[in-house]
Amino acid sequence: VTQGVGGLAPGEVARALDNGLAVAEDFRRRGLIAASALFLAGQTRISGSVALAAPNKHKAKETAHA
Repeated sequence: VTQGVGGLAPGEVARALDNGLAVAEDFRRRGLIAASALFLAGQTRISGSVALAAPNKHKAKETAHA
């Protein structure tokens, strides 16, 4: 996780995100990750399914029906 980056030109931001996306795609193909979301200076790159959700810590009770 990168928390602080010096000033970057728009082309540098795009290049950094594209390079990160290439690594994420490699990890995904190798089964190391399911998805990634990269954010930098208001730009975004997504790899994998955007349907991933946080696990539900409060599982609903299942009701059996006759």
